[in-house]
Amino acid sequence: MLRPLILITSLLLLPTAYASDDEAGGELHQQHCVRCHDSSIYRRAAPMVTNLEALESQVQRCEQMLALRWFDEDIENVSGYLNHHYYHFDD
Repeated sequence: MLRPLILITSLLLLPTAYASDDEAGGELHQQHCVRCHDSSIYRRAAPMVTNLEALESQVQRCEQMLALRWFDEDIENVSGYLNHHYYHFDD
């Protein structure tokens, strides 16, 4: 009886385990990303990124170029912040 309860509880928690933290992403964006560019880069007529996966890859490239040494969670948070405030890709 306990085993199905653990499985159900685990499955219920899964969606929140991968949700980005908008506040943390915004703070990282403000601390690091605006050093190189302002928000107009996210509002181009022909954006460089066209989906969430490409956005995460671009954030990771920027993180590597700046040698920030972010965790995967940080990249997800910044990507989530940018998606929420600028891109609006479906998750």
